[in-house]
Amino acid sequence: MNFRPTPLAATLIEARRRKRLAPFAPQLVPASISDAMSVQKEVAEGVGASVCGWKVGYSPDGVPVAGPIYGEVMHRNGAAVPLGPSGRSGIEVEIALRLGKDLPPRPGQPYRRAEILDACQALLMAVEIVEGRFPDPPKPPFLALLADNSSNGAFVCGTELRDFRKLDLSGLRCKLALDGKRTHEAVGGHAKGDPLIPVIDYVNRPCDMLGGLRDGQIVTTGTLSGCPFVEGGVKVLAELEGLGEIAFEIVS
Repeated sequence: MNFRPTPLAATLIEARRRKRLAPFAPQLVPASISDAMSVQKEVAEGVGASVCGWKVGYSPDGVPVAGPIYGEVMHRNGAAVPLGPSGRSGIEVEIALRLGKDLPPRPGQPYRRAEILDACQALLMAVEIVEGRFPDPPKPPFLALLADNSSNGAFVCGTELRDFRKLDLSGLRCKLALDGKRTHEAVGGHAKGDPLIPVIDYVNRPCDMLGGLRDGQIVTTGTLSGCPFVEGGVKVLAELEGLGEIAFEIVS
């Protein structure tokens, strides 16, 4: 084996192995989205991770991007989720897809919304725990965060729903409570209106180097509830109309 990771990848691999924060220096920042996605691949290979899902989103100038979600940080409803090394967690309620088939690149033949739904085996509500491996503040540049799996810390899955065609995904009521205190309640709330738009945009302009969106993987679509940050342990209760609820605890 002649695996020689780049400096940023080596820093992130060491941080993941030791379950601690990674020291950050400006010279580590990737020069491009392509470089950041290459670091994602290096880190996944370096720690032997299994990519079981993706979080899709956008760069500051609107380019679709994705961050891998490792199987080891996926949890079931009711779990005790370990607090990450920063001691600080962002909580996002999201709609996610369980894919029933691959969505490979298809240049010249864009995927449409109906095709994405046809490829979806089930829908589920989920809670993403946002926590990067760099000290914050100061907040690292976007490309460093992208290289760090788009700051995915953990992911909690709710019950999967296979009969989802009648749901208005843009108009579901979302609730979030932290330690019993309601922090969010609203209808809709996704930045793009339709939560499927980031998925459609990404599968039509994929840039990852880890095999793309595949059968059996989960694809999460972005927050409906903002991203409140909490320090230390917290009890989380999230509800999403038509998709049920998730209750779990982050524990130190």
